Amino acid sequence: FSYPAFNTLRKLPQFSDLVAFAPNQFTISARGTSDLAFGDYVSSNYFTGLGAQPLLGRPILPGDSAVAVLTYRYWSRRFAADPNIVGRVIAINRVPVTVIGVMRPSFQGLMPGLATGLFVPMSMVPETAASYYSLTKPDFWWIQIFGRLKPGVSNETAATAVRAAFVHEIESYTGKKLPPSSQPKIALQPGGRGVGLLRDRIGTEIYILAAVAVIVLLIACANLASLLLARYSARAREIVVRISIGAGRFRLVRQMLTESMLLAAIGAAVGLLIAKPMLHLLVNFFSGTSFFKNVIDAQLDSSTLAFAVVVAIVTALLFGLVPAWRATRVNLAPELKDTAVATSGRRPGLLLGRYLVPVQIALSLLLMVGAGLFLRTLVNLASVNLGFQTDHLLTFQTDPGKSGYKPAQESTLYRRLERQIAAIPGVQDIGISQLPLIGGVATNGPVRLPGDIKGKETYFLYCSNSFLSTMRIPIVLGRDLSPADFDRPMRSAVVNETFVKKYLPHTNPIGQIFYPPDANGHNAQPVTIVGVARDAHYRSVRQRVPPTAYEPYPLRFSGDTNMVFVIRTSLAPLSIASAVRKAVAHVDTNLPVADMRTEREQIDRSLGTETMFASLVAIFGSIALILAAIGLYGVVAFSVARRTQEIGIRMALGARRGNVLWLVLRQSLFMAAAGIAVGVPCALALTKLVGTLLYGVKPNDPISIAAAVAAMVAVATLASWIPARRAARVDPMTALRYE
Repeated sequence: FSYPAFNTLRKLPQFSDLVAFAPNQFTISARGTSDLAFGDYVSSNYFTGLGAQPLLGRPILPGDSAVAVLTYRYWSRRFAADPNIVGRVIAINRVPVTVIGVMRPSFQGLMPGLATGLFVPMSMVPETAASYYSLTKPDFWWIQIFGRLKPGVSNETAATAVRAAFVHEIESYTGKKLPPSSQPKIALQPGGRGVGLLRDRIGTEIYILAAVAVIVLLIACANLASLLLARYSARAREIVVRISIGAGRFRLVRQMLTESMLLAAIGAAVGLLIAKPMLHLLVNFFSGTSFFKNVIDAQLDSSTLAFAVVVAIVTALLFGLVPAWRATRVNLAPELKDTAVATSGRRPGLLLGRYLVPVQIALSLLLMVGAGLFLRTLVNLASVNLGFQTDHLLTFQTDPGKSGYKPAQESTLYRRLERQIAAIPGVQDIGISQLPLIGGVATNGPVRLPGDIKGKETYFLYCSNSFLSTMRIPIVLGRDLSPADFDRPMRSAVVNETFVKKYLPHTNPIGQIFYPPDANGHNAQPVTIVGVARDAHYRSVRQRVPPTAYEPYPLRFSGDTNMVFVIRTSLAPLSIASAVRKAVAHVDTNLPVADMRTEREQIDRSLGTETMFASLVAIFGSIALILAAIGLYGVVAFSVARRTQEIGIRMALGARRGNVLWLVLRQSLFMAAAGIAVGVPCALALTKLVGTLLYGVKPNDPISIAAAVAAMVAVATLASWIPARRAARVDPMTALRYE
């Protein structure tokens, strides 16, 4: 909305509070250094309307100007959690402001996921961002609004009031009556969790990980149920004796459920003890490799603990009740007589346990197939030919516009920075671009070729004449951009091979022209193609190389002054980082040096979500595999123990150790085969749901499925080999005297 519209809407009686904010990037100068930080312009009632209390100092209040409130994370990182920060003067876009407060760790603003560092009042817009925003123009829509409904007011009522007021606001400055078909649509959404920037980006992955965690829980529960069945089967005679002397089934079930609850309580306690350090490791891993670096704020709270306790109780009841109820359904006469049924290993409880093992194997196989698919996706992404050399590259960003430079002054500034950085020992080449390669962002729009009516989608990268050579993107036809292209009135560009193949096939592209969109979306003056560069990935590794045009950076759209420096060195890139900062400070100490990293780190960060996701699914799959192996081992080992007398008789009648070994292995491999027979079709059906997350591999990838099956067979064989060997070493005479 526009700021005048916000002032109109805040008068609506349907809301008890209406607050506004607008995310922005600031140049922060403090302690002799400058950097870029995300922050929010906020209305004067922002903190009081949200009910957010600071940790130190006070919040922004009506009448405040030239003040700032820091987030806890930014205060800790930038100012080392200085307890005397309140009252200190820092510079925001070269404007001195006083720090008046630090928010609590739990408050990240209304756009969690953007690494918000500070909040400043909207009254500072004319001094710090007059070319970006306006507090007076009714057609300049730049702020977002959150409102707290009054008790008893419905969403529909509030939406109707907002729409009517907003339409009136538009009609008042346009002087025209809006017909119903042209009136804006107003939708109210829940705002208690802020803007879902982070949730929208990784929401699908989080839901899949939650489903994976549930599968692991089910495997653990099936494991527990099968082991309890085996244990209760071993206590059959005890149970029979208790029943024969008058114990009721309900009392026996209650006793066994108590034992199950005790196991669940111990497991939950151990889980809660290791949950915090494991969560810390997970957050560090996620934040260190993700686009949302230093943003994840996962904590163990009362709802998390309550969920864990409820899950422990429910699983203990559900998966302890069936074994307990099954154990009390015994035939008294055979047990008291110690018949063959009592010792043959064919108890109903054991049979049910053998049915649960294939279920564990099927679920484990599903996770192993998923882990294989995501690991192959990660490998495929890491092996993509990006079209440029990624080694020995150091990048950083700066924003002269927020440091007081006018657009006409920036070209001179960039040349000074290039000369100063080029003088650093070890620097081979230096280039400048509007956006980083593989940075997740891009500039694109429709271009029109002569004779065409419909525009053709093209990506643009505004850069220096040395950018392509610094990135080692070769020119395959024509020439590279030259310094003269930055001064002559006729616009020039280098296009990539995809542009030529799609838009200028069977034509010599050199000398051809196209009309790019200008800042208002209209076709601007023609651009002459002077060269063709080899294809290189622009926005991301996943995206196919789009038609791309490289143009001199002074032609970029007005208002966008953030630029990226790319430095190729003969040394380790980070070894010159300090020298680069000093070189920039030598030109202007108020220029921020932000996001300094190697190009390899930039690429790794772009694959951070895929890396985290593949790693976590692989970890969960490994845990599931181990649990399935434990369950299989427990059932086979108990079966062997129950069949000791039978095995002794077989060996006394001439059976060899190999025969006994195969007898036991056959039983376990049959259960594994049953689990695989169920798991493979389930994997083929369910992996289709994650098809959009894969790259270079199909959901029904035979290699991933075959690898998962092979791993499952190997683990099943290993899990049953130990009890099988023990069975093969049974002394027949000892076995015959077993009872």
